[in-house]
Amino acid sequence: MSNHASHVLEVRFSGAVFSLFVTVEGQEIDLRFDGDSTWQRTITGFVVTGPLDVACLAKGLSQTECVLQITLDGTVAGEFKGTISAKGIWQIVRSIPVPGAERA
Repeated sequence: MSNHASHVLEVRFSGAVFSLFVTVEGQEIDLRFDGDSTWQRTITGFVVTGPLDVACLAKGLSQTECVLQITLDGTVAGEFKGTISAKGIWQIVRSIPVPGAERA
């Protein structure tokens, strides 16, 4: 039996990029730009049924540093740092373990 608990999810991305696409658990997260170099979104009532599957694709100037941070219920669950490649992209696909959550 899986735990379908509701959580507060915060997704934050920092870095100078032209376009950004982030998904958590297959749901596209529409991040809001703060006017500087940070995008973020907080979602209350986010249902977690197992490890968080996270994907990010960022396009920008090569050699630009970037950070994707996933916070669950006020605790950083995962933080991923990288540098945009010479081709102008940075991408990750990760699974973040969530204590107490099991896949159905």
